[in-house]
Amino acid sequence: MCGVFKKCHAAVDPVNYYEACVFDSCFVPERKMECASLQIYASTCADQGVCIDWRSHTSGSCPIQCPSNKVYKACARSLEETCKSGVIGHNQTQLREGCFCPDGTTLYDDGCVGPDNVPRKFGEKFEFDCKDCICLEGGSGIICEPHKCPATAIEEPCEGEGFYKITEVNPEDKCCSSTVCVCNATDCTAKPPHCEPGFEAIAETPASQCCPVYKCIQRPAITTSECSTWGNFHFQTFDHVKYNFPGLCRYIFVSHCKDDYQDFNIEIMRSIKNGTVIYFTAMIDGVLLEVKESSITVDGKA
Repeated sequence: MCGVFKKCHAAVDPVNYYEACVFDSCFVPERKMECASLQIYASTCADQGVCIDWRSHTSGSCPIQCPSNKVYKACARSLEETCKSGVIGHNQTQLREGCFCPDGTTLYDDGCVGPDNVPRKFGEKFEFDCKDCICLEGGSGIICEPHKCPATAIEEPCEGEGFYKITEVNPEDKCCSSTVCVCNATDCTAKPPHCEPGFEAIAETPASQCCPVYKCIQRPAITTSECSTWGNFHFQTFDHVKYNFPGLCRYIFVSHCKDDYQDFNIEIMRSIKNGTVIYFTAMIDGVLLEVKESSITVDGKA
């Protein structure tokens, strides 16, 4: 340590401090009393304008702990600049070691610095970690109390099929929760009814309910038209256009324009010899009628 303090020897005689340090180390062991002797000598040197960063040379034997918002400095002006004081002249204060504001920041002296490290004015109320806090007047510090949630309003009944209650974070106050009634239509048990021919099931959900109500209504009137095929590859379309199509493969003659053609689809195949129809299938509402030269089946059954 002699080399660490050497630059101060001319300003402050180290003999008495050295002897005190040796005594403390030998006769008062394990109490870190030697740290106090070194600290006193370094402080005296700082008074003479000689700064010595000695703690970093003790291998952690003489540590100093600073708050999370401050940093350790071996030498800094004992009178810190504050938001009110402005810049302090270099000759207006002595040097000392301790915990100081990091470089580029200034000590806030016009209120409080809360646990969130945010400056607050005297009398200012704020919320932190779901606590209601206030910066007390006169520099008396900050007090915090558990956050008080607003009184819960009288809950409306959550009744009816598909409705259930959930507790969620209040969007207007994230520290509080609220209970709301929501609808889950997948829990509804009602199924569409089987309607008579010419009618279809329609679902309606009343404003006060979650699950739909089904009823059968008559389908709109359907206009009719015809298409046909005859003889040797003759065809007539629904819009009465006539043409010949000498196709010998199995092909769709007419169908409903929907995927898979399951509700209405007719396929035919003609004879190579004379063009007459030798194979005929009709799919109507999922029922398959198959007509061949030698048999007729419905869904594969004769």
